[in-house]
Amino acid sequence: MSAETPRPTLLKVGGHPWVDRWRDWLVEAGYQVLRARDFQEALLLARRAQPRLILIVDDPKNHLDAIEWLELQHIDSDPLLPMLPLLIVTGRQGGAEARLQELPDRVQVLERPLDPEALIEKVRAMINAWW
Repeated sequence: MSAETPRPTLLKVGGHPWVDRWRDWLVEAGYQVLRARDFQEALLLARRAQPRLILIVDDPKNHLDAIEWLELQHIDSDPLLPMLPLLIVTGRQGGAEARLQELPDRVQVLERPLDPEALIEKVRAMINAWW
């Protein structure tokens, strides 16, 4: 991307150190990545920054349940927020599919572990499809 082209903004929800590595991959691919540690901060940032995509780590043990986020995003008063594409990254093998089966088209799921190419390709495809 050229210096004159604005970098698409993504919002990453989750604070694990390995998630910071994903941020680095996305920044190298030309994205601006905002980081929220919890849902309250994520809602504020999403309303303010209007990212092209939200990336959330499904981690209920640390109070980051993707389904809970999806519900919050859907009922938010900001008319744009419910329409933002959502990429859920989960470490739950198999169980995630049953739990996250009937999702809106704008929501995609990737299972960990991730490699940089898969993450960047999925983000790019989702942004191209929805913007």
